[in-house]
Amino acid sequence: MRSFLEFSDLIKPTSQKAFFKDHYGKAPYLVKGDAELYASLFNWNDFSNLLLMTNVWTGTTLKIVLDEEIIDPATYTRQTVGRDGTSVLRPNPGDVNKWMTKGASVVLDAAEHMHPGLRAITEAISFATNCMVSCNIYCSFDGHQAFTSHYDTTDVFVLQLDGAKKWRVYEGQFEEPIEADGYYFSSFDKDHHDRAKGRTKMTPTLKPGNLLYLPKGRYHDACALKGPSLHATFATTQARGVDFLQTIMNSMVEVPEFRAALPNLDDAEAHTKHIYELAERLKALLQQPEIAEQMREDQKHRAFADISRYQLPTAAPINVYRVRHVDHNVSLGGGGYILNANGKTVAIPADTVDAVKWVLDRNAFLKHDLEENTPDLDASSRRDLLSMMLEIGLLDMLER
Repeated sequence: MRSFLEFSDLIKPTSQKAFFKDHYGKAPYLVKGDAELYASLFNWNDFSNLLLMTNVWTGTTLKIVLDEEIIDPATYTRQTVGRDGTSVLRPNPGDVNKWMTKGASVVLDAAEHMHPGLRAITEAISFATNCMVSCNIYCSFDGHQAFTSHYDTTDVFVLQLDGAKKWRVYEGQFEEPIEADGYYFSSFDKDHHDRAKGRTKMTPTLKPGNLLYLPKGRYHDACALKGPSLHATFATTQARGVDFLQTIMNSMVEVPEFRAALPNLDDAEAHTKHIYELAERLKALLQQPEIAEQMREDQKHRAFADISRYQLPTAAPINVYRVRHVDHNVSLGGGGYILNANGKTVAIPADTVDAVKWVLDRNAFLKHDLEENTPDLDASSRRDLLSMMLEIGLLDMLER
């Protein structure tokens, strides 16, 4: 059994390369997908079991929405005391059921680690996009629209798990939305959004197995058709320029000049001169290669910090190998097989070609995955292969 679901499994028959070349970050895209695969990953029974985990959900992470109105949590939760002694609102299953009988939608927030199937999808999207990914589950009923037309501050992948839901995707797109004052959807009134969303661009009806990709900022809404609908939305949180500034801030505190007090604000000449000097010091700091490397490390940590594995009953660290998104190919030259990757060229033994191609055909794997899929290679050859791919920058090892 393989350790990781591949992103390409989610978007069949579209290839991963074609998706990122032609669609990602550009425009909405509808994928036919694999209904049988989606059903095996998460279904109504799984959703019901999650709802029963009342010790996990609160009035914030379990939302109920009816006809574009968010229902007051006080109507479906009860005040309880947590194990740490603090007071918390926990959902009451009876009251949640009453709202669903009225046609209300139930939304479970941050469910990406609550179920193996959801975790598998989350990891597949994370490895493909190099982003931190979160998951919300939506249960809706016929004829009711939970949310008004809106945009998200993240790119989203909508997976229809069961039932049918009609989506309206509009031409309007907010440029580079972000979670900050003045850029939230709620920062603008309804009239603004009605103008900004523009005309309807596409009206797909999502059925089991369908996947809809929406770039951040694109206006959309959805309504369940006849019968219940179950879908999951996976949101990718991309690193942005403002995140780079935070990395800079962490480095600036190590520089005495940035820790020092500014001159008296009434001495305009000295104050201005000092600011200019700090600007030059900052410019020099920005040009240090270590800053860019630190930003990449910060991005990697944000994207993959929660991805790990245990190999119990063996209690030992386990490493996740990530295939980096760099140009690569295997070719046959006059002197034998050549691997071109990350701007580097290395000769590879003929008996490792199939293993190399196996690695290049996925986004992540564990050592035992390689062992199971390359039974004709000895342990020494596998170690040499992994070392070579790490050295040329084709692989990245997430130490766990």
